[in-house]
Amino acid sequence: MRDKARSSEYGDKMIEANERKYGAEVRARYGDAALDASNAKLRGLSKAKWDEINEDGARAEAQLRLAMETGNPHDEAALKAAGMHRAWLAHFGEYDDSMHEGLGEMYVTDERFRAYYEAVKPGAAEFLREAIRAYISQSRSE
Repeated sequence: MRDKARSSEYGDKMIEANERKYGAEVRARYGDAALDASNAKLRGLSKAKWDEINEDGARAEAQLRLAMETGNPHDEAALKAAGMHRAWLAHFGEYDDSMHEGLGEMYVTDERFRAYYEAVKPGAAEFLREAIRAYISQSRSE
């Protein structure tokens, strides 16, 4: 019970912090319903689920670093990184191709997100954007 209460409190605090920092921007871009649905999905998750989300994010970043060694955002390793990124995003809400591609673009153009990915590895923002584009293109052709 204590873990459930702590994880719920963590989720609520994270949601509140994200609302203060990004809420108006996200609501303007994607609408109230999308953000409300994401918040509802995250509210009250167990500690085990939060751990899974964090592990999925870490694995996606590790795959991105590995894929960047090829220098080719269309390579199989890059497509895998983009797919893992999309799967990680699914923990937070529903992401269609347009939203996924928009996030990839935002990682390059928005300094907040660019800084995050540049800390993963220099050049990661552009590489991930191109890998996401390639991933979407491949999934549409299948």
